[in-house]
Amino acid sequence: MKILTQIFFIAATVAAFIFYINPTYALIQEKQAEFQRLDEANTKAAELRDKREKLIADRKKIDNVQLDNLTKFLPDGVENVRLIIDVKYIANKVISQDIKGAKVMGTAGKATGNGAVVSADGKKYGAIGLNFGVTTTYDKFILFLQSLEDNLRLVDVSDISFSAADGDNYDFNVTLQTYWLK
Repeated sequence: MKILTQIFFIAATVAAFIFYINPTYALIQEKQAEFQRLDEANTKAAELRDKREKLIADRKKIDNVQLDNLTKFLPDGVENVRLIIDVKYIANKVISQDIKGAKVMGTAGKATGNGAVVSADGKKYGAIGLNFGVTTTYDKFILFLQSLEDNLRLVDVSDISFSAADGDNYDFNVTLQTYWLK
């Protein structure tokens, strides 16, 4: 009877281990792993919060005028209408004429409906083109190009073509490219 009792307790211990202790231990290990992942995520979130606060503090140090100039230099969006308005303003101011046939172009030189350019190149900026024409004298056109260069908006003149018009005037066709942050 003594041996039967010992076998019973050994069998009960093995059964308790198989059916209760081992599954409970596995559950505890799973919960500990989940707790560790959550703790790491919480630590990362705290680091990101600190970094965000530092960036906010750094941004508050920048003068609003400088921030506006920086936003105009490299805007956060395409802003193709703003670009056309800026170019028209410069043309009216410098050569006293309006631009003709303004057409927004994509990065590949193809016209887009809304100016949006979707690229999978991984760049942190996008580019968009603007094609327009203007009729003026050569000297005024050079002043117009210098005014575009001095403008706060970052533009690259990528193509210029011209043909003779009446008198001292020429028909200039200009293609320029500007950039924005994605």
